Amino acid sequence: MDKGIIEKLPVNIAKFRNNKIDPRVSVFFGFKNRLLDDNKIKQLKEYYRNMPFGKDSTYGATFTNDQLESVAISAYVYDITAKSIMSKEETQRVYTGFPHFFKWKFDNEGHLVDIMEDESKRLGGEGSTGTSNVLDLPNLPKTYRVAEIKDWEITSPFAKALAVAFKDNEYRDALVNKRLNKWNDQHLGKVIDDKDADAIYDEVYSMPLDKVAEELGEDTVFLDEKIKAESESYVRDTKRNLDGVNVADGTAFITDKMAEHLLRMRGAWNKDVEKAFSYLRGNKRSHLSNPKAYRLIVDALIGT
Repeated sequence: MDKGIIEKLPVNIAKFRNNKIDPRVSVFFGFKNRLLDDNKIKQLKEYYRNMPFGKDSTYGATFTNDQLESVAISAYVYDITAKSIMSKEETQRVYTGFPHFFKWKFDNEGHLVDIMEDESKRLGGEGSTGTSNVLDLPNLPKTYRVAEIKDWEITSPFAKALAVAFKDNEYRDALVNKRLNKWNDQHLGKVIDDKDADAIYDEVYSMPLDKVAEELGEDTVFLDEKIKAESESYVRDTKRNLDGVNVADGTAFITDKMAEHLLRMRGAWNKDVEKAFSYLRGNKRSHLSNPKAYRLIVDALIGT
């Protein structure tokens, strides 16, 4: 535990002593209690009181009282932190499986920034029940059925069109960057203004694509590889290990009745929502030909 951790603790439950402490030991000896449980700190102090500190005579054979307090705080916070991590992971396992197999999000430097990115998908149908539900409302069932959809991987019907669009965009963006770099090389120490940058952009995006490719020259070799990888992510081909698009990825269905119950449990059921449901439950699908009904459904249900 270090000064950075103490500074981030809620409501400053401990503080860092300002007296001069040898940097070799300040990580343990720099803390003074504020709001941690005094009884626990006292118990830990007694535990460490007779523990030999080390052979270095500079610091003596045992801890001083201030050192004992700081070591106790370090041990206490370490224990809380470790148990919190273990508790969180064990709770995740109950509902979502082993977190080790989750997809995690990392920044460009490889640091973990989000372990919850894959959570909603792992929850599957359980994630459709909403939050802060009132579970003891009368005449509402206690259990529900949820249909989770098996993966269905296909080639996107837009795969060819996307390949053309990717090529057009990648080529033109590359040429814009090439011209901007050329401008910078010719005007060292200066920054291009928006007017000149926009002129370069407009000219490149008005050129025929073959002229763009001609000016790019050998740069198109790398771009073509990039475009191919982007395009093939929309193609399913088992011989080339291409998965295509999973159109059922993370999809779950519930009945309209279950949706109504969940909305009631969240306090989100109102007259507009009720009217929207009546349209959707109707046999004539009148909302498909009635703009006002369609708008009501969108306004009442999307994001509710």
